[in-house]
Amino acid sequence: MERSKLLKIGAVLMAVLLLISVGVYADEASDIAAAKEEAVRETLRAQAKADQMEEINNLKDEYNDLEDKLKELNREIEKANANLSDKKAQRAKIQKQIELIQEQIDNLIERIELLNQDIEAREIEIVNLEMTIDDCYTKFEHRLRASQVTGSATNWELLFGAKSLSEFLSAVQTIKRIAEYDNGLIAELKESKKEVEAQRAALQKDREEVEALKADADEKRKELDSKLAQVQDSINSINTTLQQTEKSKKETEAEMAEKQQEIDNIYKQLEFDENYVGGEFLWPSKSFTKLTSTYGWRSWSNGASDFHTGIDIAGAGIYGTDILAANAGKVAYVKTTYVAGKGYGKYLIVDHGGGYSTLYAHCSSISVKVGDTVKRGQVIAKVGSTGNSTGPHIHFEIRVNSKHQDPLLWFPNVKK
Repeated sequence: MERSKLLKIGAVLMAVLLLISVGVYADEASDIAAAKEEAVRETLRAQAKADQMEEINNLKDEYNDLEDKLKELNREIEKANANLSDKKAQRAKIQKQIELIQEQIDNLIERIELLNQDIEAREIEIVNLEMTIDDCYTKFEHRLRASQVTGSATNWELLFGAKSLSEFLSAVQTIKRIAEYDNGLIAELKESKKEVEAQRAALQKDREEVEALKADADEKRKELDSKLAQVQDSINSINTTLQQTEKSKKETEAEMAEKQQEIDNIYKQLEFDENYVGGEFLWPSKSFTKLTSTYGWRSWSNGASDFHTGIDIAGAGIYGTDILAANAGKVAYVKTTYVAGKGYGKYLIVDHGGGYSTLYAHCSSISVKVGDTVKRGQVIAKVGSTGNSTGPHIHFEIRVNSKHQDPLLWFPNVKK
């Protein structure tokens, strides 16, 4: 009886031990399965984050391509404006020439009017001279007829027919007066004829001068009108080009804004550590503080502008110097491949938790990889000029909850 009880108790204990063992194994299996699931989820999150960062990178490249296009459009606009200014200056100069030519034409018109008045006066003088010639000719003709009426007496007959000395002297005086009168008529006729010929020659010269002046004025006007038309055509063409370029610029600016909005939206979707690492941000360079471009809108000489989402730190000898982590954190993204002249070149993003992240672009080399934990002030890269860069510099961004901020808010002592 007692042995039977002991056997029953032993069986119960064995069952209990078996149940405990099964439970332990079940818990361990459950823990292993949960760990595997968490690992899978972590892998998926990492892959999703990598995909998001890759999309951000592609969008940044597209954004910078658009920025290059915008810069080229701005250069075209500046060139067109300069050309337009030259053409307008040329037009103003030609218009001034036209004004001067018009003054010359007005002067010519006055001269032509005066010449026409002179021509009219000369024509009247010619008519008067011709009347004088006709009058002299009539008198001379009358004198000859009078001689014929008196008979065929000659001057000798008048002299030798005198009966006394006084008659002889009187005859001499008469002959002399007749000769003088005839000579005077002849001389007057010759002089009048010469005057008429001179007047007619001067009249012809005046008429030729008037015609030459008219032709010259017309030629100058035609030449200047042609030049003005050519310049105006150029101005119209430039204005058309400017309108088209301005339209393209506005479209590019709108597309850039759209790309920037896409980048901002993706930043919002990224999973960053919730807890901020703490402490103040550190300037990302040991010895360089010169700013070549600040945060915010940048204006171009032609009035265009674009938005700069960070600050550019540069200076003589900066190439190859250390880029420091602005704070402790985890490397969220690294990009080392790039197209020359495009995008941010080599760059990385560090997550500092609590919604804070920093970006360092245009590096010559990067010394950390995604997932690495970095300390505040740790060297994470070297200064370069990769991607869309006009010279060695650090493009530095600070984002809070995925929104870019002015980094100088954390560095009030740095001069803009």
